[in-house]
Amino acid sequence: MIDNKKVALLIVLAAAIFVPCLFADQSDPAVANILEKMPADNAKIERELNAEIIKAGPDAIKELCDLIVPPGTGDDTKARYAISSLSFYTSRPNTDGGRSGYIAVLNEALAKATDKEVQSFFISQLQLVVSEERVSPYLLSSYLRDERLCEPASMALLTIGTDAAEKALLTALRTANQKNLPTIIHALGQMQSKAAAGAISKHASSTDTTTRLVSLRAAASIADKSAEKILEKALAKASGLERA
Repeated sequence: MIDNKKVALLIVLAAAIFVPCLFADQSDPAVANILEKMPADNAKIERELNAEIIKAGPDAIKELCDLIVPPGTGDDTKARYAISSLSFYTSRPNTDGGRSGYIAVLNEALAKATDKEVQSFFISQLQLVVSEERVSPYLLSSYLRDERLCEPASMALLTIGTDAAEKALLTALRTANQKNLPTIIHALGQMQSKAAAGAISKHASSTDTTTRLVSLRAAASIADKSAEKILEKALAKASGLERA
């Protein structure tokens, strides 16, 4: 007589073995094929490969992003190259080139990443393709407090260059630690943020040499009239290379 309970148990065990095997490798063969061809022999072939990835859609780009791993935990050289190549491809002037969908996937990959080096990589890629309406300064501003990620986040915000990006940097300036302070001041100086002139002038007499020099350069870049006396005072006190 057949034991129904044993039959049911065997079915469950078989499913537990068979189903994972069935879905173990659902990677897109087109993506694997493209990766094998990277780096391409010439620029024309590389553009064609990038066009194939864009045509394959967001899932293909996500698959590439999922291949990025923390340094020392695997070889993701081809995946990093492919994503970097895709960033340049989608940032071409006078054409969208799939940029909207690509940026959306990068945003998602950045939000999902937990390793700082991986996060830094995705931020650096966003910097190449950012635009006001497609990358949220709010998303990037959360990384300004991190000593490892402050620089790539600041540079990405500088590239965006909108009022919201400036506001994010101004907010970070008020609470930045000593290590992040010069980076944020530099970004605001390059942005020529008039709103930052007063706060930056206070750091122009900092005892930290890097902060002081970066602040003076930023003050000169912003070119607010209030910086004139600060620069003259610094010049009078400086000597040697710092005076130059």
